[in-house]
Parts: sequence; C-alpha cells; structure tokens
Amino acid sequence: MRIHALCLASVLLFSSPLSRGYITSASQLEDVPETAACFESIQSLVERWGVVDDLELALAAADSGKPAERSPTAYFPDAPLTNRQLAALLLKVFEMTANYGAAAGEGVAQEIETAEKAGLISAKSAASLREDYRREAESCLQLTRKSWKTPEAAAVKGLAVTDGEYDAMQTLLEKYGTGGALLNADGSYTGTKKISEKALTDLLTYVFKLTPDKSGDGKLTIGTVELNPAAASVRRGKAATLLELGLSAYADSLGAAGAAMKDRIAAAGKPGPGPKVHPATKAAILNLQQIISGMNAVEIKYKTGAAELLPESIPGLEEIAGLIKRLPGGSGVEIGVHTDSNGSESANVKLTQSRADAVRASLTKLGIPARILTARGYGSSKPLADNSTKEGRVKNRRTEFNVRSL
Repeated sequence: MRIHALCLASVLLFSSPLSRGYITSASQLEDVPETAACFESIQSLVERWGVVDDLELALAAADSGKPAERSPTAYFPDAPLTNRQLAALLLKVFEMTANYGAAAGEGVAQEIETAEKAGLISAKSAASLREDYRREAESCLQLTRKSWKTPEAAAVKGLAVTDGEYDAMQTLLEKYGTGGALLNADGSYTGTKKISEKALTDLLTYVFKLTPDKSGDGKLTIGTVELNPAAASVRRGKAATLLELGLSAYADSLGAAGAAMKDRIAAAGKPGPGPKVHPATKAAILNLQQIISGMNAVEIKYKTGAAELLPESIPGLEEIAGLIKRLPGGSGVEIGVHTDSNGSESANVKLTQSRADAVRASLTKLGIPARILTARGYGSSKPLADNSTKEGRVKNRRTEFNVRSL
C-alpha cells in the first residue's frame, strides 16, 4: 500500500513536469551541514551550477520512503542514488552546461569580431577561428556513445509517461544520447534501481572525459575521491562530489579552449608571412622531448617543511604551463614530488603529496585543464642519489614532470 501511495504522490507532484523549482543556496538543504565531507561539492552544484532542483529532491525523498511534502529541502546525502534521480540530475546538468558553453562561446565570438572589425584579422581567418573554437568547445563534453541504446522513450518498457522522470529520460535518450546508460541489459527501464558506483563512474568519466588515476597500490581515484568499482550502489553525497569534479573538469577544458583561442587571435593578427601552421602545434609534434626536458629543467621551490610554493617558483610554473600547452592532444602530465629520507616515510609521503597538489592547483590557475594533471607524492621511495650525503639528499629533493597518454 505504501508503494502505491508513493507512486501516486509522484504522479500528482510531477503532472506538470516543466514546472521545475530551483534550490539557490546550500543552506536551504536541511540535512547537509557544512561539516559534511560532501558539503562543498553540493554547494557548488547548487550555487555555481544550479543543477539541484525540486524534482531531484522529491525523487530522492520518494526513494527514501519519505513524503516529499514533509522534507522539501532534504538532500539525503547518505541514501543510494537511483536511476530516476540520476536522470533528473543529468538533464539539469546538460541544460546548465549548454548555457555555460553558450556564454563562453559568446565571449570568444566577441573577441574574434572585435579583431576582425579592427582589421587585425581577415574575414576568412575569423570564420576559420570560429569554426575551430566550435569544434574544440564541443569536444569538451561527450554526449553520445554508440554502445548505449538510444530508443524513443515511448518504446522503453517500464518508462511510463506518468513517471516524474519521464521527460528527463526522454530528453536524455532522444536528444543527448546518454539515457541508454540508465537502461537495463534488455533495454527496459527501472526508475528505482540503485546505480552501482562503477556504472556512475563509467558514465561521468565518459561524458566529462575524465581519466581515473591508479595509485601504486592499485586504488582508483578521481581527484581526492577513492573509487570502489565493486560497490553495488553509490551514496548521493559521493555521487555529488564525483559530478562536481566532472563539471569542474568541463569548465577547465572550456577555459583552456578559450585561452588558446585568444592566443590564436593574437597570432593571426601579427604582421608577417601569415602563420598558416599554429606554432604551438608544430612545436608539440616536433619537439616533444625538448618540451619534457624543458619542464624538468625548471626548479620548483617550497617553503621548508611545508607545501607552500615560494614566490620565485611562479615564473617557472608559468614556463611549465606554456610548455604543457604545446603537448600533443591526448597527453597527460604527472607531477611527481620527491624528497630525501630524513624524517618518517609517512610524513614524507604526506608532504610530497601536498606539494604535488599545490603545483597542480597553480597550473590549473594558469589555464591547464585539471583533468590532464595527476599529482603524486612519492616521499623518499625513488631516490636518484645516496641519501647518506648532503649532495645526494639535495638531488633527491625534486619535482619531476612525466608525460603520459590519457
């Protein structure tokens, strides 16, 4: 009888699916305190991205057996994520990323138009730059995959028009091509089915082009989040953190595309024989080893015993950021920080990881997409020289940059 009542509540609540309310502040969520591990991620989803709304919260309430009208602003961070919650959430994500991308595109288009009107670039160059940016911006987010089933929503068994998530699933299936990831193996749909952590991770890493990192002990992570591929379900709080990381990676990629386009506009406007080949592309292809050597020739200095970068390291990081931008597409960079054997190894690993994270954060501020950077603190496990001598210890305290394929 209770299941019937919940289904009826869903029909009544969502009989007008287009009337979607918005939560505008994380403080409105009564069960996500600032001390919660997922608070900042949920706050970003709410206040930066605007993807948490009444539909998703009401579905979460229903799936948790709570009357939606009694907990209109409960997030249920410890409850498992279900298909229908994810459908509602993804629809908002794609709507908001479309708005975000359009706004970024307008800024780039305005810069191209300004350069064209000023006579700095030709009409032909302007058209080529617009098309190049369009392709690059589109590549920041993947919304289709051939292996996912993409039938019309009306033909999906188990997906009823009266369900609250119907419009979301219809749009995901028929417009964005990602709804098939939420279908069962036989192509049917179960809205209240719990999402496994692997299924969610596979979807988000594909859509946002993330690459999970694998540590030396075999653990998989995205950012600072440790993944558990064997988990049959994923908590809503953890799912929010993973989604926020994906959105941040998207924003980083789009920002890098915009920054690269500014450089190209400037290069196209310079007098001379007309650069038909973009210099960065040529350097990336012909001088890969030189780029790697150049990154490792820069000395990064930290405050003694701390992760804080010294001011004199900033010019070097700017140089490294410029070199990373010359790498071929599909390249990733590992930031490896090492130290000598003084002190406990656990403290050394913690210190070097914090330093690697600091370098990664600085490079992202300089326009490098976070998704291509991996931070690794190795402690004293990989010495280059004898730690029993002063000279050897100096050599072992180092920051190394390695290039890998994503």
